[in-house]
Amino acid sequence: MADAAHIAPTVTLDSFATELYLKCLYAIDHGMPSRGHKYQELFAALKPGMQQAVRYVYNDFLANHSVAEFMRRNEPTFIAGLDECLRISNETFESMRYLYEGGHGQQFYWPLLRLALRKTILSINPNWAT
Repeated sequence: MADAAHIAPTVTLDSFATELYLKCLYAIDHGMPSRGHKYQELFAALKPGMQQAVRYVYNDFLANHSVAEFMRRNEPTFIAGLDECLRISNETFESMRYLYEGGHGQQFYWPLLRLALRKTILSINPNWAT
């Protein structure tokens, strides 16, 4: 198990990026920013077409990314579907941001959600990649 002092910065930044990407997709959908930190609520607020686009990219990563392949080999009971990922990572940003307060239990870190959100954004606005 990784030491919290070593993994916490990575998870914190990843969770912050995930939240910002969800809010970016919301702004693309609705023309205005979204509020809140919970991934499930932010995702649910996206229009159905945007949710479908994210699911498509996420499922592609799940089928083909080396991180997913590693998990399939080493943790065969791990369920990494998008809905499950959103559920178990729902409060990651808040819990990591306040990690110094202690008592937040086990954290969930799964980079494929962030990667899928970013790829969805860049498929809509490719010039943002530069």
